[in-house]
Amino acid sequence: MRAVFGGKKKDPAGFIKFQSYSTTAYNIARKHGNHLIALMSLMISCGIPELQKSGDIKWLEDHLKLIKDIDKGILYTDDEAAESFQEQIEASLKCERTEFNNFCHLVKHS
Repeated sequence: MRAVFGGKKKDPAGFIKFQSYSTTAYNIARKHGNHLIALMSLMISCGIPELQKSGDIKWLEDHLKLIKDIDKGILYTDDEAAESFQEQIEASLKCERTEFNNFCHLVKHS
């Protein structure tokens, strides 16, 4: 996605727009997080390799940043979740696995 939006250095305005749109989409998904989790829970018996046990549902819940502290009933705010999402975008830009994956796509589609 970085290349599509011009990259952080090549087209900073495009990259900022990408971050803004993706963060907005993430928070929209979070607003429907309980529905997504319910649907995924119903699909555990379908045999999807990535969705086999309740821990897979917990992974989704954790990554949607819905509950900050279950014991105290504290939820993440949209701003807190957005900040975490932005950090994930930044981390992905430095990830060697992501860079290798991008390289493989470039080689295949060149």
